[in-house]
Amino acid sequence: MPQRVRFEDSPAELFRPYDSVGNRLTRTHGAATQTLTYTANSNRMATHDGQTISLDATGNTLGNPAENLSFTYGAHNRQLEAYVGAALKATFVYNGQGQRIKKIEATGAQRTFIYHYGPGGELLGETVYSSAGAKIGERDHLWLDSLPLTQSERTFSGGVVTGSDFVYVHADHDRCHATACNLGSRRDTDHATRVGRVCAGSGMRADRRFF
Repeated sequence: MPQRVRFEDSPAELFRPYDSVGNRLTRTHGAATQTLTYTANSNRMATHDGQTISLDATGNTLGNPAENLSFTYGAHNRQLEAYVGAALKATFVYNGQGQRIKKIEATGAQRTFIYHYGPGGELLGETVYSSAGAKIGERDHLWLDSLPLTQSERTFSGGVVTGSDFVYVHADHDRCHATACNLGSRRDTDHATRVGRVCAGSGMRADRRFF
């Protein structure tokens, strides 16, 4: 079923038609359109903008040349490394339950993200450390059963809170579309977006991994 999402900071619409089994076929944002195809017997992505997606035998994405991305995986099919071109961008660590508990940036600010989970596997919080090991941020998530309700975030410098933000997260019954808003703004997001969208009026990102 086609889905249409409008971001409040842009007049452009994201229009995402899906096939009969839910595979996304195109993504249009402004004048740019991405086109995706899938193999009929497995629903694995086959091409992205006409370029072949590289998959391993298990179906993990090894390379997406359209975005210049590549990934490596461990013996349990957990993503261990992410590359842009030949440059390593991040490495990942998992616990015995397969939950990602750490992300380490290999370039840029080289921050380390530590993830905390509840007994049901829900993401409860994140702690961010600088390359020197100093705590520079944290994020908390509040849930109602399996639905995310709110997200709060704080930044630190020298052990002192330097900024904070709070947003309400609204998800539908399928948790496949959400609106994240603070007291003065709203930002529409959707489950196909890999990264969070910055809430208008703040630098806070609505985390996409729990949708």
